[in-house]
Amino acid sequence: MSLDPITDSIAHFVGLFELATEEARLRTEYQSFKASERKAEDDARQEFAPVRFDAPHRLGDYDPDTGPLPGAKDPVLGQGIASPPAPPAPALQMPALDFVALSPPGEVPGDDRGAGYSLLPYVPTPSSLATVTLQTIRLSDNDLYGDPEAAGFVDPAVYEVLLAQAIALARTFTPWSLDGLTGAVIADPEAAVEFFQTLQTVEAPQADGLVAVLLRGDAATGPIVDGTALEDDGLEGGDGLEDSAELPMRDDLLPAYLARKYGIDDEAGSGAGQGTGQGAGQDSDDAAWQAARSDARADKDILFLHERDLRDLGRDETPPHGDAALHSVTAGGNEMTNVAAIYTNWIDAPVIAVAGDVVTLDAVSQVNVLMDRDSVNGLAVPGTSASKAVNAAQIETREATFQRPSEVGGAILPATWNVKTISGDVLLANHISQHSFVTDNDRLDLTFTAASTTIVAGENQVFNLLAANEFGFGYDLILVGGSMVTLNLVSQTNVLLDDDAFSGAGLADAALSGDDNLAFNKAEILKDGIDTHAEMAKAFADALRDMAAGTGDLAREVAENELFTGFETLRALHIKGDLTQINVIEQVNYLGDQDQVHMAADAVSAMIEGASVSVSTGANALANLVKIQTAGLDSTIMTQGTVYEDAVLYQAGLIDTDAMPTGVNIASLASEAVAFLADDMLSTQIAKAFDDAGAIDESSTVGPTLDVMQTMTA
Repeated sequence: MSLDPITDSIAHFVGLFELATEEARLRTEYQSFKASERKAEDDARQEFAPVRFDAPHRLGDYDPDTGPLPGAKDPVLGQGIASPPAPPAPALQMPALDFVALSPPGEVPGDDRGAGYSLLPYVPTPSSLATVTLQTIRLSDNDLYGDPEAAGFVDPAVYEVLLAQAIALARTFTPWSLDGLTGAVIADPEAAVEFFQTLQTVEAPQADGLVAVLLRGDAATGPIVDGTALEDDGLEGGDGLEDSAELPMRDDLLPAYLARKYGIDDEAGSGAGQGTGQGAGQDSDDAAWQAARSDARADKDILFLHERDLRDLGRDETPPHGDAALHSVTAGGNEMTNVAAIYTNWIDAPVIAVAGDVVTLDAVSQVNVLMDRDSVNGLAVPGTSASKAVNAAQIETREATFQRPSEVGGAILPATWNVKTISGDVLLANHISQHSFVTDNDRLDLTFTAASTTIVAGENQVFNLLAANEFGFGYDLILVGGSMVTLNLVSQTNVLLDDDAFSGAGLADAALSGDDNLAFNKAEILKDGIDTHAEMAKAFADALRDMAAGTGDLAREVAENELFTGFETLRALHIKGDLTQINVIEQVNYLGDQDQVHMAADAVSAMIEGASVSVSTGANALANLVKIQTAGLDSTIMTQGTVYEDAVLYQAGLIDTDAMPTGVNIASLASEAVAFLADDMLSTQIAKAFDDAGAIDESSTVGPTLDVMQTMTA
């Protein structure tokens, strides 16, 4: 059957389309096949041979006088006139110097080396630095073992209220506050003057059982422990704190439980300035370890965290409670430590001229509140090992070890000088707050059925650690258009409540230990460089006025002043604003370790009757350690304003180990400042104490509270 023309055309088109599609499909498959074939051929032709390195040309020996190359001609310019030889370059003997041409415009230097030029000393540009460190730890380890109702235990919330009251009590013992001070001084140096004047009016508080001392001036310098200055007797070491001028070490004062835990041998001797020994049975490598530790004795308190980690690594030590106790219970043994170490070598000069005020203040506040009142079946019991609260501080300024050029340069004056001007302020500020809040109010209803038992409900370890090294520049002269403020302020507080209650006839033959606690504050402010204040010389006063008006160079009368005798060159720094250096450190440890231990008469199984029982609820150690070390120069400071300079040391301690009758409240021992605490205010007070343990107060002794970093972010 024939097709009509239209259908025939469509059929032909479809056929052509099918052929084109098939051709394209075959082409794709063919190309893929050919590509695989060519790849196989290429792989077969590849040959692998080792790489050969050959350097046939060899360099000759160095010849500094080779002369011109053969056939070389002098270069010509334009019409064949030989170019003149380049003048010899000035001889530069020092790197990084300012090179300033002093020749008149258009004058070409002659052949004399360096003619028409002066080499100015390099003056580095100082930078500002502000650090804010907030370290906060909160730990609640209130363990419950057994039946609290059958044992008649008290709710731990009651003890937390008592801890809050003790914290409020410690705050009343602190005569000044550092809250908001850093930001206020950064914003306005006048705040430093106000704080200085506030400290001049502060007096040591008085309260029953409180031992407090406030020292100022020279009386506050040197090593002082609990208000008593230590005097060097010329002997190495000693048997007690009074026998050496060195401050006591934390390891020397540790409770016996912790000392045995860390392998410290009490028989090797303890006390200030004496090394700690190692426990028996340790390997011979400890001798070398102990020798290495003794070399860095001065910084051992700062480094003891690292030492502990290395010494205890992989070591199988005898348990602190010994082998005699078959049933051992530990509800204390807590450690809280705040460590801050700052070393600064920032900005200093042998001569400093200040247009405003000069404020130099070193102040340390140390407070210990320790409550350790234990009872057995409701009756107070005396402790077998007295708890210790120690405040140790040292504020010392020593001559700089760097020798001034005037001592070695002879009777010469600077021939050249250079000035670097800073239009704003120069600031170095370190604000450090370390707060630790721990509760370890355990309730243990003991029952022993095994041959030996070990129960550990304490031994918490809390550490805040900061170490900073900050370096700047040294100059020959510093001109300050504003005020010069140098503050080193330390506040340390320890609060420990360890009122333990033992009950039950089963504890009649048990070895009970609820005391031997330690609250330790140690602060060192060591400065190299003695500042001597002098009357402002007219030349320096005129220079400050002229440079404030825009003069960029230093007057010859200043540069050639007799104070710079021996200086070949003079490097001067001009600060139009204030020169401020602040170190503010706050350290707080709050620990509530009020344990309740009950053991019935039949708590020990008949099969192991007669087995020894040891219960330890004390042996806590709280430590705040600070070391601020500043390296500088012996300086002559001239000022047009007022000089405020002082050292203040406040040390206070309250240790209460008296009997705690039934129903007694710690508020009865508080000072009048906290006697207003009523029953309906306790919940608010404990909440505030908990918050304050990890936050900075909003109150300030120097005016409104300011953000520490407000001037840096504005």
